[in-house]
Amino acid sequence: MVTVAREMVSERVRFITMALLFFANAVVETSNEVVATSGFISNLGASQILWLWAADMLIIILASSVYALIVDRMNRRKLAIALFAGFSVGYVAVFALFVLGAPDGVTYTTLKLMNSQQDNLLPLVIAALATDIFTVSESKRLFGLLGAAAIVGELAGNGLAIGVARLLGGNNIALLLCNAAWLLAGALTLAWGAPRINPTTRQAREGEGLLAALRGGLSFARDVAIFRYLTVSVLQLGIGWAVIQYQFLVDLSKAFPEPGDLQVSYGVFKIAILVLLLVVQTVGLRWMLRRGGYKFIFTMMPGALFFGLTLMLIWPGLGPAMIACYLAQVISQGIKEPSEQSFLGLAPDELRGRMIAFLHGFLYPLGYLLGYLLVGAVLWLVSSPQTGRLIYVGLAWACLAVAVCSALRIWANYDSGMLNWRWRRRRRQVVAGLEL
Repeated sequence: MVTVAREMVSERVRFITMALLFFANAVVETSNEVVATSGFISNLGASQILWLWAADMLIIILASSVYALIVDRMNRRKLAIALFAGFSVGYVAVFALFVLGAPDGVTYTTLKLMNSQQDNLLPLVIAALATDIFTVSESKRLFGLLGAAAIVGELAGNGLAIGVARLLGGNNIALLLCNAAWLLAGALTLAWGAPRINPTTRQAREGEGLLAALRGGLSFARDVAIFRYLTVSVLQLGIGWAVIQYQFLVDLSKAFPEPGDLQVSYGVFKIAILVLLLVVQTVGLRWMLRRGGYKFIFTMMPGALFFGLTLMLIWPGLGPAMIACYLAQVISQGIKEPSEQSFLGLAPDELRGRMIAFLHGFLYPLGYLLGYLLVGAVLWLVSSPQTGRLIYVGLAWACLAVAVCSALRIWANYDSGMLNWRWRRRRRQVVAGLEL
């Protein structure tokens, strides 16, 4: 009885610690993203955000590469503490830029770049740490609750950004200082829970470098037909999603030209997404996986973006861009991402980490980067914004047609691909773990 009681206390401490980390990261990332995006567009214009996004993707690819090299070679709890504390110091530096009266272009650009790296790195290390410290049976019970903690944090973050715009007259300086304190509290919370958090995963070999990891991912994608078609689909999805996201922000900034109104409208849009996400993740995802399986879900995202871009081609304006962006965001965050994480769990143990880094740290950012460069090149070559919009939306529509074809090939080759010896071996391991 004493041993059982100790295990229950240990589980509660670990869960509360991780839930606070997910919540704090979501509050800071979401509120700063609303402030950074709306502030940048209000001061520099929507067209300039393309080049910021392009630079952002390059930094993300580099940061993900460095992260992939170190995440399996050091204690993930210490890495998480270092990242939380580091981003806290970074936001204090941005706070100092605002206080010292630096140009708005510099402050909002710095805030946007730092916020994107937080959105990229902190969820990766928190999720990896959670996988390390919870057993398979514990994760079945607790990971859904951890996801709910993150969604509640996103709701709070969007509400905080809206409240700052309406109640404090857009005083984002106070928000930055508050968010720096949130991240510092996250680091202290993780340090406080250290006696109960003891990652037990085996560390990777020191001699394996970035090129070897990248070659392993490329080799697996080449040898397994499902991943080969998924790679093509992901690149096209990145292009389509970049075009939809850009056009939505352009149309939104035209409808709400005042900085405070833009910040509020963008925050309200993101809150509406999160409300539907709660329904999708708690009910819809399990039902889709049970009825349609992975091959059905891998077709949903290309189909949704293809439908959204079709609407944007035949019906210009904020309405279709908002519908396309809404569909893409909900399906991506609520269905595609958790399904991909589950699907990648079928990959061989020695390649799974590299495949996750290859997919989310390289392929998706590369697709987004290609989309931003596509829009920028069209706007540079075409003088008329209306003609340019028609061209880059049309090109993105063609890319999504290729993505849909690739997704249909995944559907057609799914059963035969699952007979691959690598997948059979991993599926046996997964089934054995589920039966424990």
